[in-house]
Amino acid sequence: MIKMIIADDEPVIIRGIKKLLDWESMGIQIVGEYADGRQALDGILALKPEIALLDISMPGLTGIDVLKELKAQNEKTNVIFISGFQDFEYAKSAVRFGAMDYLLKPVIRGELLAALERCVPLTNDPQPLFSQNTDYSALLGMEENQYVTMMAVPLLAGRDGHMRKLMEFSVTGALEEALKADDAGILFGKDGHTILVLKGMDRSQALAYITGLEERLAARTGIHICILAAGLTDSLSCVREQYSLCLKNQDLPFFASFLSCYCFDLLAPLLHAPADSEDAMEKLMKIRSQMKELLFAQKQEAYEKAYQQFCRSVVPASAGSRENACYYFCSTLRLFAEDLAAAHIPFDEPDTTSLLETGRTLETYQEMTDLFRESFRNLFQKVREKAAAKDLREIDLAVEYIEKHFAEPLTLEILANVVHMNPYYFSSYFKKNTGINFKDYLGSVRLRHAMTLLVTTDRTTYDIASASGFSDSRAFSDLFQKTYGEKPSAYRKRVRAAAEEEQGKP
Repeated sequence: MIKMIIADDEPVIIRGIKKLLDWESMGIQIVGEYADGRQALDGILALKPEIALLDISMPGLTGIDVLKELKAQNEKTNVIFISGFQDFEYAKSAVRFGAMDYLLKPVIRGELLAALERCVPLTNDPQPLFSQNTDYSALLGMEENQYVTMMAVPLLAGRDGHMRKLMEFSVTGALEEALKADDAGILFGKDGHTILVLKGMDRSQALAYITGLEERLAARTGIHICILAAGLTDSLSCVREQYSLCLKNQDLPFFASFLSCYCFDLLAPLLHAPADSEDAMEKLMKIRSQMKELLFAQKQEAYEKAYQQFCRSVVPASAGSRENACYYFCSTLRLFAEDLAAAHIPFDEPDTTSLLETGRTLETYQEMTDLFRESFRNLFQKVREKAAAKDLREIDLAVEYIEKHFAEPLTLEILANVVHMNPYYFSSYFKKNTGINFKDYLGSVRLRHAMTLLVTTDRTTYDIASASGFSDSRAFSDLFQKTYGEKPSAYRKRVRAAAEEEQGKP
């Protein structure tokens, strides 16, 4: 933790500064509060804080007096001056004495964050550790060992610039302290990335250790750290190769919060399946087909659940690439839009170009799924509006077609094509407006015509079944008995007997 003291002869100022930020989450501990300059100097000399917030005008010693004494004693504490308006010009000039910054009362949160940022080393040396001349064995303190290379990425989406940098420094600092305390390895910076090299563990032990450490730090700071774990090597010369594997997968933190997975094993098959992986793609295409069916069947709850399944399936299909993930959302949206257009359902065509551009700028996969969810919901609503329309012209046309063509091998797809609708949508639309599904309605029409032939002709059951559109006499007989409670032949015999009896009456 970074230690800090506050000195001001106005207690309300100290209380206000303490409430202004969540200091602990930033890795800053306030170790002293003082009401005059002499106490502040004694506190700094005793506690050795990294940062001191000093009122420039205090009894005992002024802030500048304290700063001069610190410089004389070669103390490394970074000083930020706080001043009232009447002392503001005085505070500005005090920077030449070595102050890091000056703030005007009342202290503004953003300005305080910016000043604090100047006081901590927020970046590590980005270059030297992978040069050919680096002595890794000396760095790790042992000549023979096995090593697991990892990349650590604090998940700080939604944090503003200054807060993000301070929190990143706090989290990585806590991670480094834990590694040192456990003698588990080292942490260093490379090209803006935070790299860990764990020593003396096999991969399963390293994964278990870093998972437990991430959970402990998250519980303490409220911030999760995404860990990308590369391979195991017994040679420090191979660490660079393992680091390259981490770089190839640096999009994975984008998906971490959605998957509730913060430690990724980069050798796991799921993560290294190529984008056209048959299993992953097959699953994605299957769920996409289910979504389309539910869209036109107007089953909203199931449609929403299918969308969540689709979102989860996109991750392995895209091989952990945010660019691929965005593409799958856009391509699916375009496909559904084309189906609505084919079904003559009016809608505002989604601007997938704009969505693609926006998707690329998002910080988390959760944000991406939320972005596209609204577009998919809009398509669902447009189908609902069409299904609720009062115009039954298509239904009249469909019913008329069935009456004329019932004896033919009529299918839902054929009838949907007649009225220029998508089959899934037409199925829902037909049932909504007739109260019966297409298959049952067609069966009732065929039975009605078959009954007429049974009574008015001597044709066989086989001929009547064929003439009425049934695939075979067995299907006709079974449906007839299920509907009317007797076989076609029994029905014919009973009706004719009744007619003859009626005719024989005087």
